[in-house]
Amino acid sequence: MPLVEKLILVEIFDETLEHYEEFRQIINRKYLPCLTQFHFLLRFPEHLHEEFQQSIANRFDITWPFNNLDYHTEEQDLPCYGIYKKKTRVILLYTLPLDILLQYTCIIYNHSFAQHSMQINRDRIGWKCNEIHSVTQFTDTFNKLTTGYVDTLVLQFCEMKKFLQNNQSFSTWSSLRFPWLRSVVFDFQPKVIKRSERAYIIDKILQMSPCLLQLTVEWEDLSLYSHSNTNVKHLRLELNKSSKDPNTYIHIDFLVQLLPGICCFETSGRYLYFNENLVRFVIKIIETMDRLVQLIINKYSLLRRDPKVEASIEEAIFNAANEQLPNSMICQIRFSSCTERRIWLS
Repeated sequence: MPLVEKLILVEIFDETLEHYEEFRQIINRKYLPCLTQFHFLLRFPEHLHEEFQQSIANRFDITWPFNNLDYHTEEQDLPCYGIYKKKTRVILLYTLPLDILLQYTCIIYNHSFAQHSMQINRDRIGWKCNEIHSVTQFTDTFNKLTTGYVDTLVLQFCEMKKFLQNNQSFSTWSSLRFPWLRSVVFDFQPKVIKRSERAYIIDKILQMSPCLLQLTVEWEDLSLYSHSNTNVKHLRLELNKSSKDPNTYIHIDFLVQLLPGICCFETSGRYLYFNENLVRFVIKIIETMDRLVQLIINKYSLLRRDPKVEASIEEAIFNAANEQLPNSMICQIRFSSCTERRIWLS
């Protein structure tokens, strides 16, 4: 069995400091004689800060064989019983440089990573934020995200007490670029940021992402987008309300003006009901989006399936297509899970 030469540990949470000494003693030449690279990121509850200072922080040079430790505090979501998580401040104890550890983490929180790292290189990274105090802080954070390689960026602003002041300006964003970004997910739940501010953030990020292909965004936010973007090919439209008539809810003509290059179109979040209005909606999409090859309605739906309704909807779509689109592009309709419907076009 080969001996370990490189070891990286992240996302480790310890509710006490009891295991730290064991952890420290294991990582040494006796147990890992060939270890030359070692990096870790530990999390402790902030209420242990005084004990942490006494037993760990003030004794780095004595207790640890690697002379590259640092720590800071920040607010994070921590695992809790059931499916929910609790938000609290934590102590992050890690080895330097932090950039190496950020290559292996899934989520970064608020702004501390921007203060303690140079850049981020990840295929997919989520930025979860609930406190923004200044445009400078906001810009510095995005500077860290744009200087490295990020393929997919998930932006989640949640439980934010306040956003930026109205008299603050985003003009410094003009110099930012996401040269590698191919996919972005906007999640502004709950709605604590003004729609105009959400639209501005979306607008700027799309403008500074020349290679962007995939976009996930709520319709209410996208409808305020002010520029046409021909790069986006895959759109997942998140709905914040269920609709019995999507034709009056989602304006397809305007959507095509904003994103004329869509090849794959999905709806998710809330549900579009199966009725004659949905049939007209589907036909309108097929008629208007001339580059579309796949349409997915109610992605990840959990609604109970009704085979009779499914059959009638499928028949109605084919009949409407044959009447309104002489060269019908519909080649297959499939109900994948619950009421999720996938339509492939030729």
